Amino acid sequence: MIPLGGGIDEPRHLRYLQIVAEEGRIPGIAEKQEAISHHPPLHYLLAAPLYLATDGLDRSAQWHILRLFSVLIGAGGIIAVYAMLRRAVPSHPWVAPVGMAAVGWLPHYLLVSAMFANDVTAAAAGALVLYLSCRAVLEPDRRTFFAALAGLAAGLGVAAKMNVLLMLPAPASAIALAPALTDRNAGAEGRPLRTALRSLGGFLGAFAVTGGAVIAWHLQRWGRIESDPPWPEAAWPVHTLVGKFVRAIDGLYRSTWAQVGWLPGPHSPPPPGPTALWPRPDLETPLLALAAPLTIVAIIGGVALAVRWLRSEDRRSRGLVVATLLATAVTMYAGVTWNAIFVNPGRYEGGRYLLPAVAAYMSIFALGPLVLTQRWRRLCWVALPVLLLVLNAVSFWEMLSYLIPTFAP
Repeated sequence: MIPLGGGIDEPRHLRYLQIVAEEGRIPGIAEKQEAISHHPPLHYLLAAPLYLATDGLDRSAQWHILRLFSVLIGAGGIIAVYAMLRRAVPSHPWVAPVGMAAVGWLPHYLLVSAMFANDVTAAAAGALVLYLSCRAVLEPDRRTFFAALAGLAAGLGVAAKMNVLLMLPAPASAIALAPALTDRNAGAEGRPLRTALRSLGGFLGAFAVTGGAVIAWHLQRWGRIESDPPWPEAAWPVHTLVGKFVRAIDGLYRSTWAQVGWLPGPHSPPPPGPTALWPRPDLETPLLALAAPLTIVAIIGGVALAVRWLRSEDRRSRGLVVATLLATAVTMYAGVTWNAIFVNPGRYEGGRYLLPAVAAYMSIFALGPLVLTQRWRRLCWVALPVLLLVLNAVSFWEMLSYLIPTFAP
C-alpha cells in the first residue's frame, strides 16, 4: 500500500544501494543527504546481488522485489523470536506464538518490513542476538559456541545500523553471569569464572572482528558514533527538562506501536490545503489507552517473573533470559530517551530507533501474563493480538483514506 518512495527515507536508501551495486563503492560523506551515507553498508551489500539480478526489469517492479527482500528479513526476525521463546519457556507453549505475533503484527515492525531500508535488518539482527544469547544461557555444554555466534550476530547488526550497540550490554552481561548463576557445578573452585571469561571472550572476540572493525571504520570516517550533530536549543518545541522528558516518553510510547501520524488523531499530519478529510477523528488516543493495561501487565509481570525464576534453582537460567529481555528493553529505551532529551529533538518519536530491541520489549508482553491466573493470562494473550490487528486495520484505513490521497496523490 505504501507508494513507492513513500517509506521513511526510502529513496535515499535506494540511492545508497544503487551506488554500491552499480559503482562498487560506499557513498561518501558528501552524499549523506542524497544517499543517507552515514549508515554502515551491510544491508545494501546483502541487497546488491538482487539489485543487479533485477536490473533489466521495470523500475517499479524492481522496487517491489527489493521490498520483498525486506519482508523476508523481517520474517527471519519473528522466526528468531519464536525460537527464542520456545526454548526459554517450553512449559508454556502459547508464549512463543503470542510473542511472535506481538512482534510480527506490530504496526511499526510491519512498516520497516514493507519498505527498503536498513531498519529491518537491524531489528532482525537484534532478535538473532537475543536468540543466540538465550541458547548460551540455557545450554551450558555449548555456552562458548553460542556466545561466539551471538557476538557475530551483534557485529552484523552493527554493520547494518549503529544503534544496535544500545541493545548489546544486557546479552553480553547475561553470557558473563550465566556460569555463576545457573551452572549446577558453580561451586567448583574457579570453574564458573573460567567459563564466564571464556564465554564472554567468545562473544567479544567475535564482535571485535566484525562489529569492532565496522565501528573503527565508522569513527575514522565520521569522527563519532552518532553522525548527526546535536540540534541547536532553538530547534526544541519545549525548553524545560521536564517538558523534554514528558515529550520524549509520550512520543516513544506512541511510536512503539505505530509511526506517529499513522493513526488518525491529534498527531495526524495536517493537510497542505483545505480538504473535507480534515480534521481526523481521534482513534489514536483510545486505542493507545487500551494498550496501557497490557503494557503495565507486561512490565510488572515480567519483572515479577524474572525475580521468581531467578530465585528458583530449577528455573534460574530461564529467569536470567527474562531478565536479559527486560534489561535489553530498558537499555534501549533509556538510550533513545537520552537522545531525545539531550541531543536531537526529532528522536522523541523514535520508535524506529528502538527496533533493534523489538524482540525484547514485545516478548515481555507474552511473558508478563505468566504471573497471572490462567483465566487472566489467556485474556491478555488474546487481547494483545486482537489489539494489534485493530491497530493495523486502523493504520491501513488511515493510509488509504487520508495519507495517500492527501500527500501522495
